[in-house]
Amino acid sequence: MRYLNIENNRLSFNKIAKQYAEVLASVDEAPFIDDFLLATSGRRILDAGCGVGQYCNYMRERGFAVIGYDYSEKMLEMARLQYPDITFKHQDLMTLNDKNKFDGILLNEVLGYFTKNQCTQVFENLHKALKEDGIMLVSVQEGLNEGFHRDPFGIGCRMYVKQYLLPEFEELYSSLFETVGVKSLKVIIDPATSLNRLFVMLKKKKPLENCQN
Repeated sequence: MRYLNIENNRLSFNKIAKQYAEVLASVDEAPFIDDFLLATSGRRILDAGCGVGQYCNYMRERGFAVIGYDYSEKMLEMARLQYPDITFKHQDLMTLNDKNKFDGILLNEVLGYFTKNQCTQVFENLHKALKEDGIMLVSVQEGLNEGFHRDPFGIGCRMYVKQYLLPEFEELYSSLFETVGVKSLKVIIDPATSLNRLFVMLKKKKPLENCQN
């Protein structure tokens, strides 16, 4: 099934891939990734919504076995050109079907491109993809807005974005994940652009049937 917001954003990211690589790929979020890597119990990591692959490379350079998934063909094209030794896969997270595969999953500003109902499905898929006690780092834009907005580079396309306050976001994952830590910080994109972002560290809960006794 194709969804308007997902397909719209895929086409939009294809259009802005070059500008994204030049500007947003240079944003320094390494401290948050370092905390995530320290929290994982193993070395196999999925960057879900990897974009142009810069964080895949950052984690690989620190000794982790990393694979990147993204739904934008142009983003993946640029990632493969820049980091040919890393595996990148074209994947819609709504149809993700990995099972007990990863020690950690990074979703850096990805879930805000899904509606709440879609986001619930994605959380279920990611829960299955994580190994027992797996760790996930999620970031979303903090706020109350939802809808289609002009892209930040003025190319003429529009992006669907859903912002969250923490209580609303927690409702989406609380049955599957427990919150390990939360940070709310302003991220500087460029001298004229900044946004508030929630960074939420999550730990996979055991399936309900395994918790009974």
